[in-house]
Amino acid sequence: MRLEGRRARARLWKSSSCAMVPRRARKTIATAGRAPTSPCRARGERALRDLACDRDVFRVITSGMARTDQTARIFFPNAELMACLGLREMDFGDFEGRSAAELKEDARYRAWVDSWCETRCPHGEGKSDFTRRVVAAFREACESERAQGSGRAVFVVHAGTVKALLSELAVPKMGYFDVHTEPGGAWAATWDGRCLRDVRPASGGDAR
Repeated sequence: MRLEGRRARARLWKSSSCAMVPRRARKTIATAGRAPTSPCRARGERALRDLACDRDVFRVITSGMARTDQTARIFFPNAELMACLGLREMDFGDFEGRSAAELKEDARYRAWVDSWCETRCPHGEGKSDFTRRVVAAFREACESERAQGSGRAVFVVHAGTVKALLSELAVPKMGYFDVHTEPGGAWAATWDGRCLRDVRPASGGDAR
């Protein structure tokens, strides 16, 4: 993110936990797959290392989870990592770390999916709670960067976190389930203190 007056250039990167998974499976993995605290798989890490790194970025904001930190170190080897815990993936509660196949007979899981994730996961969060948390953390991180005189902010976060931020803050409006980010993909935007403007995929992202 480049901070110029009240405007900022923001870049959101998605960490990788499923770099080799077919596209049709990624939505499931992002919602009820492997725990976000787990590191990238070896194949996913190798795929990330094939992408270009940026040695001129010296500060990166992550969720503090293993996948985001590992991805940030690959893409930005000279950067200091700053953990912002409010940017963590949704808390899936009792569904955490379990696949859709494992949960398909669980009536609670079916009800959650049927609600478009609006209801809370048992002992976890719902989409609205998650979005409010992520947006509040993002705003706080942006203000912190501006207060330190930073000219740019780079975030390495999770697919769900990107969905929450763009669906809530992007102008024009973007639908939560319309935002898709490939593992290792990125979005760029301008933060004006209230909204994310000029939102565009920098790599591996699209809105449908």
